[in-house]
Amino acid sequence: MLSDGTKIADLITWRRAKVSLRLLSDHEIYKIEMERIFGKTWLLLGHETEVPNSGDFVVRDMGEDQVIVSRDRKGDVHVLLNVCPHRGMRVCMAEVGNASDASLRLSRLGVPPGWQLHGRPIEREQMHGNIFAKEDLGLKKARVQLYGGLIFATWNINGPSLEDFLGDSKFYFDLLFCRTDGGLEVLDRRRNSSCPPIGRPPRNSRRRTASIP
Repeated sequence: MLSDGTKIADLITWRRAKVSLRLLSDHEIYKIEMERIFGKTWLLLGHETEVPNSGDFVVRDMGEDQVIVSRDRKGDVHVLLNVCPHRGMRVCMAEVGNASDASLRLSRLGVPPGWQLHGRPIEREQMHGNIFAKEDLGLKKARVQLYGGLIFATWNINGPSLEDFLGDSKFYFDLLFCRTDGGLEVLDRRRNSSCPPIGRPPRNSRRRTASIP
């Protein structure tokens, strides 16, 4: 129920498959969606070929949270909140790149491609005491799972598995993303990109190609 007493169900006419325009513009409903949907469900963030090498990253959004999608030295993909737990500032200012780029505020934080804190200014002086262990001061991690090369993440650590969430829709994901052994390959890691002309794939390419906005 909304603050003015309106029930959200009353804004939907099920028999006519119609919704009130308030559902599309009400700020209170928007906040509820951010909390109950985008804050708990699995979200599609990109494709694993966007971060092919150790330290590669792309910046994406999970609801109102900006996150870093990155591959570590072991080849695993991580999704981390792009906020320094110490000062609350953004760690990564670039849209794509590698953790060694100057566009990252990593030198002061001592964050390697695994995005775990291993050093901080005047560490020996313990200016904040022993309230937190060093391993607890890294970037906040989301729960991550790959399916057909697609990268999904959620803040709901103990929620349903990705396969349970996808349910019967896995059939269509398999048709689109699991048709070949090579899978898909993203051509441009920038979020504002376009697909090449139809019928003109890159030469000597063994993979199907696509661009994910």
